[in-house]
Order: sequence, then C-alpha cells, then structure tokens
Amino acid sequence: MKIIPAPPSQAKTYQQKNEDLKRVLSPHLTIYKPQLTSMMSISLRMTGFALGIMTWTVGLTSLLSDHNVDYFVDKLRALNLNPNFWTIAKTVIIFPFCFHFVAGIRHLYFDTAHLMKIKQFYRTGYLAMTLSCFMTLALGMWNQVNAVREANDVK
Repeated sequence: MKIIPAPPSQAKTYQQKNEDLKRVLSPHLTIYKPQLTSMMSISLRMTGFALGIMTWTVGLTSLLSDHNVDYFVDKLRALNLNPNFWTIAKTVIIFPFCFHFVAGIRHLYFDTAHLMKIKQFYRTGYLAMTLSCFMTLALGMWNQVNAVREANDVK
C-alpha cells in the first residue's frame, strides 16, 4: 500500500467556487424597485444612527472641552454668516430628529397590530414624511418667524 499525498488545494473564494460550478449569483437588491416601506425603514435606521452620532459628538465635546456652550455659540456668531445659512443648517440638523420622531411613532403604532394593510402602510408613510417635513421647516425657521413677528409688533 502506497500513500499518495493529495494535490495541494488552492483556497478559492465563494465567488470562484460558484463560477467553477456554473452557479450564478442570485440578484438580490438589483432586481427590486425601491418601495416606500423599505425606504422608510432604511431612513428610520439612518436617522437613528445620525442622532446617535450627534448625541455622542455633543456629549463628548462637552465632556472633554474646557469651554461651555456659550463659548462655542460666540465663536459661531463671530463668523458673521448670512442668517439664511443658519436657517438651512438648523433645518438640516433638525431633520433626523423630526423624521425619527414621527416615523418612530408610526412604527410604535404598528406594534399594536393596527394599520397593517398595504394601503394603510403607504398612507401612514406619506403622512409621516409630510409631517416630518413640516415639522422640520417649522423648527428650522422658528427664529426667522419670530423675528418677523417681533418686527410687526414693533410697528
């Protein structure tokens, strides 16, 4: 009896093995049309992640910095940027909160086993997007609305 060593095996990737066996990769994401339900779910997760990053950034900055918030506000005011820039910046920053808040309430309502039909999913999805946009615009433009209101009260 003679021992014959096995031929050296080459490490193949999953893709290479499938190509050798003439197996095609199943088209997973490329064949699906984006749907409101999936986009809302992905957006809810992304805004939650953005809120977490913002919270950690503000928290660590306040923890590790020698300065208080007033110092940073004064530095930002010293930049003398256009008020419209600040309105846009506040709107962009507040959107994740508004969307996550409204879509989160929608999601919690789904947990009660209500509104589980497809038409209801879409209606509440469009409603959540609309409410979060209005809420974002209202909060982002809050100072400008108050400035206009104060200017009208002075006259």
